[in-house]
Amino acid sequence: MYNYIEMRAHVNSRWFIFQKNIERFLHAIMPSTFIPLYTMVTFSRIRYHEAVLRWHWQKKVINRGLFLFGTLIAVSCTYLLMRYRSPRPLDYLRRPSE
Repeated sequence: MYNYIEMRAHVNSRWFIFQKNIERFLHAIMPSTFIPLYTMVTFSRIRYHEAVLRWHWQKKVINRGLFLFGTLIAVSCTYLLMRYRSPRPLDYLRRPSE
Protein backbone atom coordinates (compact mmCIF):
# COMPACT_ATOMS: atom_id res chain seq x y z
CA MET A 1 0.00 0.00 0.00
CA TYR A 2 2.87 2.38 0.78
CA ASN A 3 4.39 2.00 -2.71
CA TYR A 4 1.06 2.84 -4.31
CA ILE A 5 0.79 6.09 -2.34
CA GLU A 6 4.40 6.97 -3.02
CA MET A 7 3.98 6.29 -6.75
CA ARG A 8 0.78 8.32 -6.86
CA ALA A 9 2.54 11.30 -5.26
CA HIS A 10 5.34 11.03 -7.83
CA VAL A 11 2.91 10.95 -10.77
CA ASN A 12 1.02 13.96 -9.41
CA SER A 13 4.16 16.05 -8.87
CA ARG A 14 4.58 19.19 -10.96
CA TRP A 15 8.03 18.10 -12.18
CA PHE A 16 6.65 14.78 -13.49
CA ILE A 17 3.77 16.52 -15.27
CA PHE A 18 6.20 19.10 -16.71
CA GLN A 19 8.44 16.33 -18.07
CA LYS A 20 5.46 14.50 -19.58
CA ASN A 21 4.37 17.70 -21.34
CA ILE A 22 7.89 18.15 -22.74
CA GLU A 23 7.84 14.53 -23.96
CA ARG A 24 4.49 15.11 -25.66
CA PHE A 25 5.72 18.34 -27.27
CA LEU A 26 8.92 16.70 -28.55
CA HIS A 27 6.92 13.74 -29.84
CA ALA A 28 4.61 16.14 -31.69
CA ILE A 29 7.48 17.93 -33.46
CA MET A 30 9.81 14.89 -33.85
CA PRO A 31 7.61 11.77 -33.81
CA SER A 32 10.30 9.36 -34.99
CA THR A 33 12.95 10.61 -32.54
CA PHE A 34 11.04 11.15 -29.28
CA ILE A 35 8.43 8.57 -28.38
CA PRO A 36 6.94 8.45 -24.87
CA LEU A 37 7.58 5.19 -22.99
CA TYR A 38 3.88 4.34 -22.78
CA THR A 39 3.53 4.74 -26.54
CA MET A 40 6.60 2.61 -27.23
CA VAL A 41 5.42 -0.19 -24.97
CA THR A 42 1.74 -0.15 -25.87
CA PHE A 43 1.53 0.86 -29.53
CA SER A 44 4.76 -0.34 -31.14
CA ARG A 45 6.68 -3.53 -31.74
CA ILE A 46 9.75 -2.26 -29.88
CA ARG A 47 10.91 -4.76 -27.28
CA TYR A 48 10.37 -3.66 -23.71
CA HIS A 49 14.09 -3.66 -22.88
CA GLU A 50 14.87 -1.54 -25.94
CA ALA A 51 11.99 0.80 -25.13
CA VAL A 52 13.33 1.35 -21.61
CA LEU A 53 16.86 1.99 -22.93
CA ARG A 54 15.52 4.47 -25.46
CA TRP A 55 13.37 6.12 -22.80
CA HIS A 56 16.45 6.56 -20.55
CA TRP A 57 18.32 8.15 -23.46
CA GLN A 58 15.38 10.50 -24.14
CA LYS A 59 15.20 11.49 -20.46
CA LYS A 60 18.94 12.21 -20.47
CA VAL A 61 18.60 14.42 -23.56
CA ILE A 62 15.61 16.27 -22.07
CA ASN A 63 17.36 16.81 -18.72
CA ARG A 64 20.53 18.08 -20.36
CA GLY A 65 18.52 20.39 -22.60
CA LEU A 66 16.63 21.77 -19.60
CA PHE A 67 19.91 22.24 -17.73
CA LEU A 68 21.47 24.13 -20.64
CA PHE A 69 18.34 26.24 -21.11
CA GLY A 70 18.23 27.05 -17.39
CA THR A 71 21.92 27.92 -17.37
CA LEU A 72 21.44 30.21 -20.36
CA ILE A 73 18.53 31.95 -18.65
CA ALA A 74 20.50 32.36 -15.39
CA VAL A 75 23.58 33.77 -17.14
CA SER A 76 21.47 36.13 -19.26
CA CYS A 77 19.54 37.42 -16.25
CA THR A 78 22.74 37.90 -14.26
CA TYR A 79 24.31 39.84 -17.13
CA LEU A 80 21.27 42.06 -17.56
CA LEU A 81 20.97 42.64 -13.83
CA MET A 82 24.64 43.60 -13.50
CA ARG A 83 24.49 45.80 -16.59
CA TYR A 84 21.47 47.82 -15.48
CA ARG A 85 22.23 47.93 -11.76
CA SER A 86 25.83 49.10 -12.00
CA PRO A 87 26.61 52.75 -12.63
CA ARG A 88 27.56 53.70 -16.14
CA PRO A 89 31.28 53.79 -16.84
CA LEU A 90 32.87 57.21 -16.36
CA ASP A 91 29.70 58.70 -14.83
CA TYR A 92 31.74 59.87 -11.87
CA LEU A 93 33.94 62.02 -14.17
CA ARG A 94 31.10 64.14 -15.51
CA ARG A 95 30.32 67.48 -13.99
CA PRO A 96 27.11 67.73 -12.08
CA SER A 97 24.56 69.72 -14.01
CA GLU A 98 23.81 73.16 -12.54
